[in-house]
Amino acid sequence: MLVPPDNFAFVEDGLYRCSALDAINAPFLETLGLSTIVWLDEEKPPRAINQYIEDNHVRLCHLKESSVIPEDTDSMRFQDWMVLRPTLVAETFQILLDYQTYHDCLLVDRSEVVIGLLRRVQRWSYSSISNEYRLFANNKANYAVENYLELVNIELVPYERMVDQDDEDEENTVVEEPKSLEKDLSNSPHLSVSMSPQIPKTLLKMVEMRRQKRKHRQERQESISYSGVSFYKPAGTASVRVRLPREENLPAWFIELRTRWEQEA
Repeated sequence: MLVPPDNFAFVEDGLYRCSALDAINAPFLETLGLSTIVWLDEEKPPRAINQYIEDNHVRLCHLKESSVIPEDTDSMRFQDWMVLRPTLVAETFQILLDYQTYHDCLLVDRSEVVIGLLRRVQRWSYSSISNEYRLFANNKANYAVENYLELVNIELVPYERMVDQDDEDEENTVVEEPKSLEKDLSNSPHLSVSMSPQIPKTLLKMVEMRRQKRKHRQERQESISYSGVSFYKPAGTASVRVRLPREENLPAWFIELRTRWEQEA
């Protein structure tokens, strides 16, 4: 007998949701051909579910608020009205939107909140988001969650732009200044002021590497079309920033939605 988990539903192609998993649900899960389970409960999965995960070679992504890294920017800092920490939301979305790595994914626990955030990304109206949330939350519907789903703004950052920013940060890293040549000459009896200074080979190599990186980044920026710019930006100030996976790893439904949005914008 196949018994679906509580509040089980199809979200998008390759993405499912439920509120809890029990041993009785294992036969049903086998019919889905899952490759990933995102577990948002603070507690570990029960033994029966762990056995299913091991037997079916399913990847378990156990994300919990107690283990997330605190936000390091004021704009993304956790605030009293937030139901989930921005870092936890970002980590969850990086998995849900990386179809090539985490395809056929089941989201377990707190799915009504996370899917509500996904609907914000998909540009659903707030009334539709609220209705879906209440449908799956049942008698556990919470005003604080509905308020959160209305106020939160999610900014999507393309993978290529994050890589470019990382490269720029690396290039702008302060390098310790070499000692003064005059001081070196004065401290060495074997050197003459008339001798031409020799540039260290390591410094030459570093300069050449940075030049090549800059050139490569410029070529990449020219070759990449950053589509979806307006789609990625929220209407208000971003309270959560999500780093997207590579363009080729994005799910087809996301690319189709982004394309349609850009055409209608």
